[in-house]
Amino acid sequence: MKKYGSCEKEPECTVSQTGTCFFQKRPLESCDFYAAPEEAEEGDEASNESNEELKSFHSGQGLTLSEARALANETYAHLIGLLGEFDVGKTSLVASIYVLAAHRMLTDFTFKSSLTIPALEERAEFARSWVDGKPGGAPPHTVLGDKEFPPLLHLALMSGSEPVHLLFTDLPGEWTEELVARADAAAQFQFLHRCDCILIALDCKKLQDLRESEVRRLKILFERLASMQLDPDIPIFLVLTKFDLVGQVVPPAVDDILRDAQKIGYKPSIATTAAWSKTNGVAPGSGVPALIKNIVSAGQFRLKLSKLLPESGTRHFHAVGVEYGE
Repeated sequence: MKKYGSCEKEPECTVSQTGTCFFQKRPLESCDFYAAPEEAEEGDEASNESNEELKSFHSGQGLTLSEARALANETYAHLIGLLGEFDVGKTSLVASIYVLAAHRMLTDFTFKSSLTIPALEERAEFARSWVDGKPGGAPPHTVLGDKEFPPLLHLALMSGSEPVHLLFTDLPGEWTEELVARADAAAQFQFLHRCDCILIALDCKKLQDLRESEVRRLKILFERLASMQLDPDIPIFLVLTKFDLVGQVVPPAVDDILRDAQKIGYKPSIATTAAWSKTNGVAPGSGVPALIKNIVSAGQFRLKLSKLLPESGTRHFHAVGVEYGE
């Protein structure tokens, strides 16, 4: 059995049994009160680290790299890269997916489980209070402590008799803004090479009111992806958020963005959403079920395609291990 160490301060801490810090510190070594386990004596039975991590209790917050790898070693998990600048609605989108799934409102999919329910609940908390049939709050801003890799939000959905595991990158908007501003920031985005698809969230109001600057920033973003040699065949969706605020009309800037992206070598698709609509006649969650269906379809296609490739290929999916750059 894996030894996790012990806590030298809090008597109710269960780190020795569960591997989870009472103070929610990760890695465990970052806790001032953590005592590492003694080294195993020679001859002790070796344990499979990834399986042990999967069997241990999760904190419920975003999955770490090792936790995600443990899940991926048990079952295929679709990695979804979610990009977008501050306040475009990324957190609202993920919260909407979770709430719709929990209420059986995702067409063709039902909620099965999640290893990150506390994290998803935290992001959906703002939607618990409604005023006049509309969400009355706003989601929390994502804050990322570790800049080595983003935490992952896990959601397992049932499609027929088969579960579909989704892992969404939980990135603050500042990461995407930094990528646009600085070419060397691309080093933090190597995980995109392992994504089944990439979602780029765009605020429809900004596209409408700040057309030229938004088009210019998106062109730079696609140039950054190309500089990383990101596979042009990875499905990319431009997720137009707050679609209800522009009369459900696609802003003309989107045509400019599509043209620039295609010149650079990418062929993004368009998805319109109103995750937490406050507009009469537009239901909260509009467009989200269709987006999930497209995400899963794209991921499953990529998986089938990868199985035709040699194991030495640049993107070997049936090894299913999640890596953030190699």
